[in-house]
Amino acid sequence: MRQIEQLQAVVAFAYGSPHSDWYRQVCAEQGVPQCPRIKSIEDFEALPVLDRATLNRFAPFERLSSDLSLVDDIRSTSGTSGQPPLFYLRTTTYRHMARLLVEAGARRKIYLWGYQHVVTHVENDRQVGLQTVICDPQQLMHHLPLVSAMEADTLAGTPSLLLLFGQMLERLEDRLSIRFLELTGEPARAQTIQALKQVFPLAKMFHHYAMGEMGQEIGTRRPDCDCQRPGYFHLNPAGIYAEKQDGELLVTQLNVPTAFPLTRYKTGD
Repeated sequence: MRQIEQLQAVVAFAYGSPHSDWYRQVCAEQGVPQCPRIKSIEDFEALPVLDRATLNRFAPFERLSSDLSLVDDIRSTSGTSGQPPLFYLRTTTYRHMARLLVEAGARRKIYLWGYQHVVTHVENDRQVGLQTVICDPQQLMHHLPLVSAMEADTLAGTPSLLLLFGQMLERLEDRLSIRFLELTGEPARAQTIQALKQVFPLAKMFHHYAMGEMGQEIGTRRPDCDCQRPGYFHLNPAGIYAEKQDGELLVTQLNVPTAFPLTRYKTGD
């Protein structure tokens, strides 16, 4: 499907949902009284820009644009922007990074992440052939034996947490068995990257940029990418359309149907 057709589909889904009229209300307030006819990228980029303040005017169930069968996660953002936290119901499709890892040879992953929503990542990973186990980052010492017990070849988590876990691994064989690192959740500092290379000398690093609201990866950076500059990512081609407006990234979720469609959403980045 061409990108313009994907944009047409997501706008038609968000605007025409029989389950919720929140998007129709927002469009009407900004001078779009009927379902927009998207014939070009210019037409799409004339649609209203969504931000967290706009979404917070509607309760989570008022923004539910599908029946409950598509909801596999209920979450909130951290509210670190100073705005009230955003609560939402979503459909997760975190598979792009998993596919990249599997294509590179990854088979068994330990995910050091404390949020309940990671359970949905396990199922998404399984669907592309990656066996994943979730570990509580508050109990790292208890999870060290897993590396050898499950013959893990991949670790996922924040760079600082992966470094701490690696430094706790006493067996050199365990550190050498890790061939892939999935870095997410925080910026990767140069000194942390260097330290990770020393702790896991055989591991290739995959960087992962995502937003909870989108329910999928926005961008990734593979180890063979020509540019390894922090903040540089390749967009998820199957799931994200991106724009830049006044120096800020706007993203649109292309995968529909979904519980919580977002078009032209301000990321704050």
